[in-house]
Amino acid sequence: MKASYNFFKHADRDHEGQLERFHSGINTYLLFACCRDFMSVFGALPSVLHVYFCWFLAVHPNIMKDDFPKKVEMLALFDDLSTKSEDGQRQLGKELLRTYLAQHREPFPLNGW
Repeated sequence: MKASYNFFKHADRDHEGQLERFHSGINTYLLFACCRDFMSVFGALPSVLHVYFCWFLAVHPNIMKDDFPKKVEMLALFDDLSTKSEDGQRQLGKELLRTYLAQHREPFPLNGW
């Protein structure tokens, strides 16, 4: 993780550099763990993290126990997201975030999406 941290910290110095051993699939799990940890400390998630948390659970429904609150409703809402391609999953997640933020009149966190 330290190598990744230093790579992004100094990215402005080497525009052509590549991060070795980076896999976006692992990153999604790390972000989910961050959301879970944030929620355990603060008791709730900010909007952007909440949307990500729900998206991740829809992509990985096997993580949820059968008695997970609203599991069936959430999976139906996401239309079997776990069966879609990785690009399709990310595109739907991005669209979900845009829609959610627009409805709540919150700014989109990044430009260029």
